[in-house]
Parts: sequence; C-alpha cells; structure tokens
Amino acid sequence: MPDLSLAVPASGIGWRPGPFHRAMIALPVRFTPTAARRTTTGAQPPAQTSAQLPDPYRNVAPQPGAAPRHAAEPAKKPKGWWSSFLDVFRV
Repeated sequence: MPDLSLAVPASGIGWRPGPFHRAMIALPVRFTPTAARRTTTGAQPPAQTSAQLPDPYRNVAPQPGAAPRHAAEPAKKPKGWWSSFLDVFRV
C-alpha cells in the first residue's frame, strides 16, 4: 500500500512469542488521507435507520382459521440401533 508507512523504526516493533509463531503487539502506521469525494448527482434522501424500519418481530394478530404452530408435534424419527443400545445404560 503506497500511502502507509511505519510510524516507528522496524526495530521498535514489539513482538509477543507463541508456541509455534510470534505476533506483533501493535503495528503503528502513518497514512496519508485522501481527499473526500463528493458526488454532484443531487440530494439523496438519507437511508432508513433501524428505528424507522418496521419491526419484523412485532405481535401480529393471527389470521382466522390458522392453526398455531405448536399444536402439531413433529413426527419422531425412530431411534437407531446405537441409541437404543445406549438407552439401556442411561439412568
């Protein structure tokens, strides 16, 4: 990256040891910021914030004739041989 340079000499970088590696404690760098770019396509409305978006988890009245989801129990899968064998040893 051409706009980055070390803020300290390379010998001044601290290292922490590890069992199979070593890692830098910090990487102090300087960079030259670029000028901000502005578009002249006209004013754009700000994006909606989370406070302005509808809440997907709000309580909605159930539709008439709709059965509750927890009313029907899912079909249980038959246990395999190993699970049945282990049930003998469970208390």
